[in-house]
Order: sequence, then C-alpha cells, then structure tokens
Amino acid sequence: MRYLWQDIEKITTLLRNGLPKVLFLDFDGTLAPIAKSPHLANISKKTQKLLQDLYQKPKIYLAIISGRRLGDLKNKVGVPNITYASKHGFKGKIQDKKFLYPVKKKQLNAIFKIKDELQNLADQFKGAFLEDKKIMLAFHFRAVEKDQVRQLKKSLEKILRKHQDNGLIATTSGKKVLEILPRVSWNKGYFAEMLIGKIAGQTKKDPVGIVVGDDLTDEHMFQKLNKEITITVGIKQKSKAKYYLKDPEDVLKFLTWLKFLL
Repeated sequence: MRYLWQDIEKITTLLRNGLPKVLFLDFDGTLAPIAKSPHLANISKKTQKLLQDLYQKPKIYLAIISGRRLGDLKNKVGVPNITYASKHGFKGKIQDKKFLYPVKKKQLNAIFKIKDELQNLADQFKGAFLEDKKIMLAFHFRAVEKDQVRQLKKSLEKILRKHQDNGLIATTSGKKVLEILPRVSWNKGYFAEMLIGKIAGQTKKDPVGIVVGDDLTDEHMFQKLNKEITITVGIKQKSKAKYYLKDPEDVLKFLTWLKFLL
C-alpha cells in the first residue's frame, strides 16, 4: 500500500481516459473527523461545497456510503440528487430511486431479541449507548473510560455468544463501535458493485471506481473493486486498499485535486 501522492502521476493517467467515474466516499473518519458521539460529527461548509462541485461534473457519479441511517446521512452531507447508501448498503437512494435489501423477518426478530440485553449493558457503563437502526444495532463505547473498556467488551461478547449460534446475526466492528446486523451476503462492497453495474448499463461504458473509506466495513469495497482506485484513510497494516491518505484533511486535498483534474 502506497501513499497516494507518491503515485499521483499514475493515477492522473488512469483518470484522464474519458470514462465515467464513480466516487464512493465513507462519512465518519473520511469526510468528517471521528467524533465522540455520532451526532457531533459534521463536514465543513468547504467540504460540502466541494461535493456539490464534484456532483456537477458531467462524468462523475457521487455516492456517499455509510453505516448511518439514511435521513441522518442525507442531512449531514446536504447534497441533493446524489446516491446515498445507509446502514452499510442495506438501504439507499440511487438517483432518486429507493433501494432496500430484503431481510428475513426471523433475522430482524433475532436482532430485536438482543436489543434489551445490550441496552441494559449500555446503562451499566457511563459513556456507552445503543443506537437502534431498525435492521441493525450499533453499540457505541467511544466515550467509556479506558479502564472500563476491557470489562465492557467481555460482557458484550458474553451476550453475543448466546445469540450467534442461530446463524441469523453477524457482527462487525468499527472505531469503538460494534454493530449487530443480519447474516446475509450483502455489504458495502456488493452495493458498490451494483452501482458500478447500473452506471455501466446507463452509459454503455465501464466506469472507473474511486473508493475512499477508513473503516473495516470499507474493506468490503476495496476487495470487491480491487481493480479500481481504492484508498483507505490512515495507515493500516492489513488493508486491501491500494493507497492511503493520512486523514480527512488529506481526503479533502485529494477531492480538491480531483475537482480540478476532471
């Protein structure tokens, strides 16, 4: 994995090929700095204006893909008419058309059964809280005191072990958050692949994918779109991305460069 700016001439050549571009961007930790609580994370006016400018480019298709709820994500970004994918690609809005991945009722019931136990656990640790995203749950512990995190994780694992044998639920971890979701063959990577296919069908040309994300769930996109320009935020030992950028400020610098290049 190389620092993106070290390969900028190669990337410039790849992007100046006249093909459509699909730009996939995560939100937290990519467009917005990580905050202690999800509601505190916001993008700057400068970033919002830059996203609007990129959307206006005739050959760029912009997609914001996040674990957040759809309404929250759209409000945070504030750019109409682009593609939004919420809940790691389970729900979205693609060029004004709604998308919802079908989840079986028994999987939703399995997640619902865990909710009360996780809420009780969150109540025991100051700074922890449970976010109900309807088809998935997010257990946040970024604000929990460091000396309590180990015990919290043990209690969390104990609860989850009781429910994972049924094969109905899966978990994924992020930065001081653990999410409980349906065990299905669907994630950000499949959503990104689907969108690439849709745009290829519309334009009759295979678009170039540009993927930027910082979290474990973004690795699904890096893996699925491994022939595209994949960029992780922050230096990671095991990322499947080809390149890295240092932080959201570095991402903003890259998007600004992209705006003037294209």
